[in-house]
Amino acid sequence: MPVLLLFVALPLIEIALFIAIGSEIGVFTTLLLIVLGAAVGVTILRGQHARALGLMQGGLRIEPGAFLAQGAFRVLAGLFLILPGFLTDSLGLLLLVPPLQRALMRAVAARTTVHSSHHARRDDIIEGDFEVRDGPRDPLDPDRRIDDPHRPR
Repeated sequence: MPVLLLFVALPLIEIALFIAIGSEIGVFTTLLLIVLGAAVGVTILRGQHARALGLMQGGLRIEPGAFLAQGAFRVLAGLFLILPGFLTDSLGLLLLVPPLQRALMRAVAARTTVHSSHHARRDDIIEGDFEVRDGPRDPLDPDRRIDDPHRPR
């Protein structure tokens, strides 16, 4: 039911915003802003594709969860910007703000539980050395960019 309400309410809100904003700034400027928003959305989606390929080819030296979350925010922002309307454009632009991304990631992480399992056979023997490193590794630290290859580990 909430999803159906969203599909009914969103177009009505967008139409009301078109009328209100269009009467203030003019039809041409309104259409120009909508087309500009769509162009920015397409650019963001293309840039996200190139960024993801580059990081994967470089060995993904960052935390995969933070990389995926940031990529998801960018893709969602690009899609919101492509959709015609001022409300969706505003939501798309908000999703590009890094502090808001970190806050949303923290909120989702607080409500998420990850379960994993590994099944090993008795004849699986892996020899090797390991080193235990302790220290804070908060992927949401505001002073660290997750895609910076020069940041300390």
